[in-house]
Amino acid sequence: MACLPIATARAETRTYVVNWFYMNNYYGGDQDCPEGLNPSSIDFYKREMRRLGYAEDQIEKIMDGYPGAGDGRGPWVAIVVHRGNGVDDVYENPETAPDPGLKVVKGKFAYGFNLDGRGADAQTAFEDPETHEKGIDNELYRLVGCIKSYRGGEGAARRPAFPDYVWDVLRDRMPAWMITVTADNWQDSEVTVTFDRALKTVMRDATGLSARVNMTFPIDPDPRGHSVVKGRVKDGVIMTEPGAINFIADAFGLTSDLNFTQAKLRLQMKPDGTLQGVLGGYQPWANFYWGNAGRSWAGEYLHSQDAVAMYYALRRMADGNPDPKTGEMRDISSAYAIEAIPAFTVPATARSAAAVRTSQNP
Repeated sequence: MACLPIATARAETRTYVVNWFYMNNYYGGDQDCPEGLNPSSIDFYKREMRRLGYAEDQIEKIMDGYPGAGDGRGPWVAIVVHRGNGVDDVYENPETAPDPGLKVVKGKFAYGFNLDGRGADAQTAFEDPETHEKGIDNELYRLVGCIKSYRGGEGAARRPAFPDYVWDVLRDRMPAWMITVTADNWQDSEVTVTFDRALKTVMRDATGLSARVNMTFPIDPDPRGHSVVKGRVKDGVIMTEPGAINFIADAFGLTSDLNFTQAKLRLQMKPDGTLQGVLGGYQPWANFYWGNAGRSWAGEYLHSQDAVAMYYALRRMADGNPDPKTGEMRDISSAYAIEAIPAFTVPATARSAAAVRTSQNP
């Protein structure tokens, strides 16, 4: 009797384009920040002028009409840029100024993962408000969570004004990020998750609020934007093992490179075909600092983010990747929200890749 061939499972691939990405900050009300929120830029600029010895009447005159035209000609600009030693740019040399202190999150909850393996034994760690996993490492949220521009309002969704504004600008100027998920089935199977950068930006749908569904993107062959992690999908939820995930980003409100180590993913495959979840890992704190301080006083005053206070807090709160010589921590734990919609990818041609390189580097 002839033997029939044994049926083998055929892997299925689903592709998505990232439609939202930013720090996944938790908003639980006043208990997050029992010491209150950090001051607005006008208030911390006045505080620094007092420290520098300006009299109150001088400060009021300097800050009259603040911020002014926003063109860098206000009398306050030169003072705040050199508020360290009066000579050097404080954004490039934050240690020329003393640490003004930063109010940080004291609440119980934060999104993310137990990255260091200590779990509930880590007394300062958070609890994830959705999974209720304990030992969550997310020091970046602890740092920025009491800055006004990183918080939502009462009853608001998890998109405060600053991140929402940044992403709205980025997706029109930054090549799209792609996610490809491959599995034998979507109920219980090993899974491979691949991240790539595309060679073009997204196009918006008719609402202007979302990227178009089912667009086709040529993939950038640059290996810096390519990452692969393994995991498992069970009942439509993807959980990955720790790995390295890298993005080529844009320094407008993020950082030019987002590099995560010991990164974990939890992604829910929604009934409408979209993905929604969390990416957590350790990222270099210096990159995060420059993503903010690189815009000098313009980004600082617009979003009330005291660059000097953030610099010292980043150094103090960093919790990963110790320098082998000094022991100083070089990375900080974090968690980012990801939402993605169905899309398609194709390999880039040599001509299309060269054309994009030329347009990005005229």
